[in-house]
Amino acid sequence: MALTLQDFMERRTELMLFDPQHGLDGVDEAADLMGGVLGWDRKERQRQVALYKEAVAGMTAFAKEDVAVPADS
Repeated sequence: MALTLQDFMERRTELMLFDPQHGLDGVDEAADLMGGVLGWDRKERQRQVALYKEAVAGMTAFAKEDVAVPADS
């Protein structure tokens, strides 16, 4: 029932959330498999991968920032 790559990777398999690589090592293959089933052309597969990578980048952006923790925490 997943119609987008992000839905599959985040909600159906939880790779986005719990895989150390956030599913990025298999995202192209997943897009190819889903695209075959859902009738995506090459451009749509690329768009789905790009959207997923943007979502992962947004989710992990906080981990890349050097955030100071107050001493009283």
